[in-house]
Amino acid sequence: MLTGESANVESNRYLRVFRPGQSEISWVRSCLKWPFQHAGVALTSDDKLSIETLRLVFPNACGLKYRANGGYNYISFDNNGFAKPLGGWGDKDYEVLVEPPIFVPRAPDPIRTVYAFLDSFVLVGGLSMNSLLICLIRTKTATGMEIYQKLLYMSCFMDLIVSFWTFIVQPIPCTDRGYRTIMMNGVFRKSSQPIRYAVYLTWIQLMV
Repeated sequence: MLTGESANVESNRYLRVFRPGQSEISWVRSCLKWPFQHAGVALTSDDKLSIETLRLVFPNACGLKYRANGGYNYISFDNNGFAKPLGGWGDKDYEVLVEPPIFVPRAPDPIRTVYAFLDSFVLVGGLSMNSLLICLIRTKTATGMEIYQKLLYMSCFMDLIVSFWTFIVQPIPCTDRGYRTIMMNGVFRKSSQPIRYAVYLTWIQLMV
């Protein structure tokens, strides 16, 4: 792993970078000439790039390379950061070399099966109970109480949506390098990162 001393970021110049193994989102952006994700990586006053600055965007970053003459050029690194490449930083697309994480959160298969069963049970129970409540609200609400009827409907529908997204995500709490995190065990666990992130973010927003 490369180590570097933090540098004082004084320049307003920025470097375009993108994730290794372009995701669907960055691939579409590159085809349409849109700015890449995480485009704001600042250079220092002496035209170097601090490894700490790069790791603010890519936590496991350990190197940079860019395409040139049909191959790749790797940017040299010292304790003060990445040196300016020949010809300057320019308008190049830089690939970030990322070290694999020390520990990838993964629950044992029996635990994944138990969580899948529990989330399925919660979904079925939520559908049954809320359907019953909706029927009772519709048949038992007194005349003149329509506004309260609508509020109760909204509460039931929101509970149904949360139950559905919990089944989609199937969250499993685990520990990653001392930090508490949540692993997805649901339908989209093998999807690409942008899709999984969108699903997980939707679930978090609903829970909040």
